[in-house]
Amino acid sequence: MVRIILTLWIFIFLFSFKLFSQQSDKDVIYSNNETFYLDLLDKQSPKWILNNLYGDYYTLDDFLGNLVLIEIWGTNCGVCIKTAKEVCFIDSLYKSKGLKVIGIEGDGRCNLAQIKKFKNDFNLNYFTLLGGKEISNKYGVIGFPTFFLIDKNGRIIYTSMGRLKGDNYTNLIEKIENNL
Repeated sequence: MVRIILTLWIFIFLFSFKLFSQQSDKDVIYSNNETFYLDLLDKQSPKWILNNLYGDYYTLDDFLGNLVLIEIWGTNCGVCIKTAKEVCFIDSLYKSKGLKVIGIEGDGRCNLAQIKKFKNDFNLNYFTLLGGKEISNKYGVIGFPTFFLIDKNGRIIYTSMGRLKGDNYTNLIEKIENNL
C-alpha cells in the first residue's frame, strides 16, 4: 500500500512538473511581447478614421510624414494606468523632434465623459482618439496597452503589448531615435 501511494505521488509530481515547465502559446505572447505581432512588422499599418475628444475626425494619413507611436488602451486597464507616465514622458521628450503619440481608446465601452475623466485623472497629456474598437480588431489587439510604432511612410516598425519597461522600453526608445 505504501509503495502504491509513493508511486502515485511520484507520478503526480513528475506529471505536474512537466505541465508547469512547458510554456503555452499564451505565455509566449506575454513573456515576449513582440511574438504575437511579428506578422505586422514591416507591413503597412491598417487605415482608420477616428474622432478626438472634440468631435474632429483624423485618419492615419493625417500623420504620415511623421513617426507615430500608437498606444491602444482601455479605461479599465491597470497596466495602462501604470504605463501612462512612460508614454507621457516619451511624448514630452520626442514631440519637438517629430514624434506623434496617439492614444486610442480601444475597447469602445466608454462614453466621452468617462474618457475625459480618465485622461484628467492620470494626466494623459498626449493626443487621444475615441472609438477604437474596430481599430483594435484591425491590428489584432488582444490586450491593453498595445503599442505600434509607425514610420513616416505608414509601415509598422515596432510592436509590443503590456507595460513599457525593461527591454520593451529600451527597444522602443532605440526605434524612435533611429527613425526620427
